[in-house]
Amino acid sequence: MTTFGKTFVEFFKQKSRVTHQVILIQIIVSFIFALFMVFSHGGVFINKDVQMFGLPIDFYTSFLATSFITAFIYLLITCAKNENVNRSQTWRLIPLADGNIYLCNTLSSFLSLIYLNLLQAIFVGILTGWVSATNQDFRKSINSSINDIMQAVTEHSDFVTAHLTEALELIILMLLVGLAIYISVSFLNFSSRSLVDFLPSISSKFLVNLIRIILIIAICWLVNRIMGILNPILRMPFDFVTGSGDYGRISTVLLIVLAYDLVIGAINMFLISHSFEAEPNK
Repeated sequence: MTTFGKTFVEFFKQKSRVTHQVILIQIIVSFIFALFMVFSHGGVFINKDVQMFGLPIDFYTSFLATSFITAFIYLLITCAKNENVNRSQTWRLIPLADGNIYLCNTLSSFLSLIYLNLLQAIFVGILTGWVSATNQDFRKSINSSINDIMQAVTEHSDFVTAHLTEALELIILMLLVGLAIYISVSFLNFSSRSLVDFLPSISSKFLVNLIRIILIIAICWLVNRIMGILNPILRMPFDFVTGSGDYGRISTVLLIVLAYDLVIGAINMFLISHSFEAEPNK
């Protein structure tokens, strides 16, 4: 257990350094965008009644606009790092089962993604305080929104509680989808290599890539079927803001994605323990 914990902490430390670098780059890029907005047109419109100018509000909106893109890029980076570790002979020297090393690696990436989102939320909170202190219109808009929320909680407590529960389920669902991406990439890597090792006559790079393409097509087909179920769910953040939409399917889809993560994750642990060999270090 101690070795598992130490391995997980070491993985998380390495990925946290990347997290800090990524969030710093996002801040710099957002600030550059904000300067461009200030010098190009002087401000942004929050809504049709409130026009706000200046560097703080432009920086605020630029950071919000780049948050999703930054999280997606970070997801791709950590996917690549995951597979580098999974293929590394060095990490296999740890006195820990291969399946547990894979579990530490994947969970550390998943938690580092959550860590990135938390850092973004904290920075948004700091920016909100900065903008509120420097922009009276924005402060009035925030106070008005808070008052509306408090009034809704008072007058429609059951309705608000139901929506907050649905919002929490939606957040959990999005996190499970992120975990599913990590697991799916590893599954593609493990299964293709295991098939190649199982069929010794397949040694050419062309045939190896062909197997991977076939697996990618199969996964894409599966994802396409799942997206048919997820499509109404993915629109729910916007429906939630507008107060429309049917949220009854969130719990069902959440359970489906959770089952997918558990099943494919278990298959990955089996493959890396019995069929997937690490590549020689170069």
